[in-house]
Amino acid sequence: MLEPVKTKKILLVEDEPELLNLYAKALKDNGYLLESTESGYNAANILETTEFQLLVTDLKVPGMSGIDLVKLTHQKYPKTKIICISAHADLLEKVAVQEMGSSGVLEKPFKTSTLLEVVETVLKQVSWADSDVSKYAGMTIGDFVSQEELKYPLFIKIDDGRFIQIAREGDFIPRDKLLELRTKNINEIWLTIEDFAKYKTDQTQIAKAVKTTKDNKIPPTLKIKMLKAASELAAEELRVLGVSEESTNQSIAIMKDSLDSLLLDDGTSPAKNILENSNNSLYSHAVTCSVVAGLCSKVYGWTSKKTIEILTQGAFLHDIGLYELPEDLQNKRYNDLNNENKKIYATHPTKGVEKLQNFPNIHPEVLKIVKQHHERPDGSGYPNGLNKSDITPMARLISFIDHYLDEWHRLSLATKKSPKAPEALIQSIIQKHPLYFDRLDVLAVQLAICEPDLNWARMSFQSASRK
Repeated sequence: MLEPVKTKKILLVEDEPELLNLYAKALKDNGYLLESTESGYNAANILETTEFQLLVTDLKVPGMSGIDLVKLTHQKYPKTKIICISAHADLLEKVAVQEMGSSGVLEKPFKTSTLLEVVETVLKQVSWADSDVSKYAGMTIGDFVSQEELKYPLFIKIDDGRFIQIAREGDFIPRDKLLELRTKNINEIWLTIEDFAKYKTDQTQIAKAVKTTKDNKIPPTLKIKMLKAASELAAEELRVLGVSEESTNQSIAIMKDSLDSLLLDDGTSPAKNILENSNNSLYSHAVTCSVVAGLCSKVYGWTSKKTIEILTQGAFLHDIGLYELPEDLQNKRYNDLNNENKKIYATHPTKGVEKLQNFPNIHPEVLKIVKQHHERPDGSGYPNGLNKSDITPMARLISFIDHYLDEWHRLSLATKKSPKAPEALIQSIIQKHPLYFDRLDVLAVQLAICEPDLNWARMSFQSASRK
């Protein structure tokens, strides 16, 4: 273990006497100056008279709760770093205390050597939590499938980029508790790269079984969730493994397999369910865009299998060039960037084509979609400022779907639940950008998303397109 940071003052708050003595002895024996108490109120009073470099507090202490103590410390004594310990903190508590300033939550039981390592790390830097996104892979929280006993540790990513472990292998987290995280704008569950590979294999096998089963007892919404989840995992693997011919072909194959099932000619649109269980991560955005594009092809009345494959693959791969940009730019909005970063961001369509053009299985029309999906009919788009006549029709359609989904994912959870939200958002976009998008593309997307009966949607589109 590293040498401890000498002469640092630590305030320890723990209501179990045996644990208080155990932790206190370990800290004192390693050279730290320590005060300890079993009460949150006592800790608050001690903080008023003594400056501490670190507060270590259980979240379940009598009097003032550990959470209130964390909040008070963060507000009144911002220089004091904080470590929380708990045996029973729920998911929202873990997120809340870290948003209030805690460096993380140590879950009981743990060894005193672990406590000393964490204290050492926090006193030398901000947190012991990891911020290296290359070590983790994500999935939409609503699509995460687990057994009663977790097979893998689970992580979330908070606003400052840190990955927080919220559950250990063997823990049980009720699904409703997991979904509560969405109220904090946490829409993804993350696994380590090693566990992600195992999870992806399991879910791909499940998706194949769901696709081929003739058992009508599987609810349609569950079937959609499983197939969409498999596609998202395939898309996320492109970031994890890197964009190569092998990984891209594998991801396309899984996406196509799932999409064929989601777009069966039963006259029903899965758009509502897809939108409700998606987020703005690159993998979820890619899959949702592909599904909506496939639904639009049905609204248009396109029947050519090759045409539909080109459209849905273009939608799936349209943002692949973003993986070539710095990670902190990948999920940003173009208009929110400064001029320097806008120039960098505007290169991603070209970078996407450069990455894909040497893969023999990628159709040239797919490359056009990737290159042109940010072009606008009025010539205001990028990277080449093309006019309407120069933009391939499929790219124009993907352009609107891409923009719509970007705006949709920024709506609040409460707004998304309104039945009128999808159509209201489309009208808002058109009012803001009347020259950005083709009228028929907008209508096709509106019908694909808002109309559950695809047969009726197709007839409505055909009638409107003749006017």
